[in-house]
Amino acid sequence: MQEDVMGGPNHEEATRLFQAGVNYYNQGKFEASLSEWEKARDLEPDNWVIRKQIWAVRNPERFYDGQVDSNWQQLQIEQGV
Repeated sequence: MQEDVMGGPNHEEATRLFQAGVNYYNQGKFEASLSEWEKARDLEPDNWVIRKQIWAVRNPERFYDGQVDSNWQQLQIEQGV
């Protein structure tokens, strides 16, 4: 079993970090939220919920101005972002 997949040995810590990021985000502390989410992403690189949250905060125009830009998301995946 890979250690970097959702539900793997890092899942509990990644979930904790993700929730901490949500809490910071809800307080308007966007840089702190991104920092927590990046740590969670590093623990679970295949967790697309975490990745998409980071992408949406960094690139809101790709998510909230009309249709979600699926082509851009695919490029992010291919680039390992």
